[in-house]
Amino acid sequence: MYAAFAMYKIIYGEQIFCNYYMDLDYTKYIPKEYLLDGFDATTDSDYYKKMLGDK
Repeated sequence: MYAAFAMYKIIYGEQIFCNYYMDLDYTKYIPKEYLLDGFDATTDSDYYKKMLGDK
């Protein structure tokens, strides 16, 4: 019975930064396939702009 459900997985990941962005070029150190879908920890991200404004 378990094998029938083994292909269904819920994976949750959360990355929170105290200043809403990462101050280094993380793409040099972390391959894109290891980042969460849509991950953007730059000052150009919508989340950064929402939290601190478009600076």
